[in-house]
Amino acid sequence: MQLQLQHSKPGTRPSALSLDQGYLADIVKRLSFPRAYGTAANAKAEVMVADEFLRMFGSCDRVGNTRNVCFGWPAEARILIGAHFDSVPNTPGADDNASAVVGLAIPPGLPLEAIRQISPHLRRSDHAPFWEKNIPAVMWTDTSEFRNPHYHQPTDKPGTLDYEFMVEAGKLLVTVVKKAAS
Repeated sequence: MQLQLQHSKPGTRPSALSLDQGYLADIVKRLSFPRAYGTAANAKAEVMVADEFLRMFGSCDRVGNTRNVCFGWPAEARILIGAHFDSVPNTPGADDNASAVVGLAIPPGLPLEAIRQISPHLRRSDHAPFWEKNIPAVMWTDTSEFRNPHYHQPTDKPGTLDYEFMVEAGKLLVTVVKKAAS
């Protein structure tokens, strides 16, 4: 199977959506502290993310042993929006789950073996368990460690991120979710 990818640079096509760059930067700043899984700081991050989901969506659930914050219940939702919020130990993690910005949608029916051959990196994130159970999932990423030298480093701080790009990627995410929901 040969893939034909189409793309444009974020911000080059008009958008009716509005996202506030300052709002996104504020969320990243508030979540940029070491929050390794199982720590009190991770629990603090969980509350922060859950509060944001409640503000945006009106409800949220915690799912699984890792307590991922979700809007929609996995067994029933047509669309499940989720967030996890850990970071590598001893790093602030501005670009490690405090931001997730550019989308990669896997075409329906693309076999897992084809994904392994195209890019094994696509199978090492949080969407992979869904794929293993044949549940359609989207990995929403901006390729983090492949373009940001601060990823998983003590220098992974809010000032190293491109917030203008994040706004445009956020608009794309909202558009994709709205189209999938309709």
